[in-house]
Amino acid sequence: MRYGVGVAAALALRAACAQESWTFEKPYVWSRDPQSITMAREGAVFVVRHTGRQDWSLGGFPRIPASPGDVFEMACRVKAATPAEWANVETGVILRDPAGKELKWSYGGASSSAPCEWTELKSTFIVPHGVVR
Repeated sequence: MRYGVGVAAALALRAACAQESWTFEKPYVWSRDPQSITMAREGAVFVVRHTGRQDWSLGGFPRIPASPGDVFEMACRVKAATPAEWANVETGVILRDPAGKELKWSYGGASSSAPCEWTELKSTFIVPHGVVR
């Protein structure tokens, strides 16, 4: 089964208080089955093709300093080309403690089920206590 996702390069994480934006620094994809995933850039879009049955991710943002109570807005446009019973597309951030240890692997995101045409995923979240990035 082929599962393709397009992610607009306009993916941005913005601190509402500072109005700063971050974009992909060094984009990469990860999958539990490394042979099942590829990524290509087509203009302003990253095209991810995933043929596996387990989770995968698209990353490449620098770590962003944060303090409890900071408000962030996350937005991107996605397109999931192939229907699959278990397939969805999600956004989220990884929360880390002062030592850099992961506290939560997916926080503050939004999701859409496959298949979907170009869809904006947008969320706003507040950084909880104990998080620094």
